[in-house]
Amino acid sequence: MFGSSNLNVPGELVSLHITLQAHDSELGKWRRAQVTPRRHDDLVATRHLGHLLTPPRWLEWNLASTRDRLPTTKDIRDTLSDPGLTFLDSLTTDLVDDPDVSTLAARVDSESLIEYHVRAGRPDETRPLIEAMLARFHERGRAHFASQVHAFRAGGLPEHQVLGEPNGLAFLVVQFDLPIDVE
Repeated sequence: MFGSSNLNVPGELVSLHITLQAHDSELGKWRRAQVTPRRHDDLVATRHLGHLLTPPRWLEWNLASTRDRLPTTKDIRDTLSDPGLTFLDSLTTDLVDDPDVSTLAARVDSESLIEYHVRAGRPDETRPLIEAMLARFHERGRAHFASQVHAFRAGGLPEHQVLGEPNGLAFLVVQFDLPIDVE
């Protein structure tokens, strides 16, 4: 996916940034088939191209200069080839060849990993993923997660989703009755 800026100035700044996305149509169908789906999309992973570099950073190019455009487009092509295509190739290979998705943890969003385990009939294997997500949350995020779990269990899953990892994780824990202790 290509993006730009609303601050572009013809002849001075024409910003280009790139985000890579991986989709799985089977996951999308499975999500939509749930009684109360958390998500309706088929998105598995999304990464800004610069976040695949070492060290990770925001990455964009200025295409405004006709004089510099050829070397700029070469740099874009090279960066898309490696690490961009390398990321997508490894992700695609792992999704097909590694059904336990353990090697995907650094590349696939946590909600998708949880859904992959549930879909494969291994909900007990989600505990380490859930615990890792909870460990990343600040104290307020963990408290919000716990309150959402209690609210969803008492009142049912919401029809309209609220963004944010604590909300999404709470939704999945209740939706699939996942094995995690909530204080």
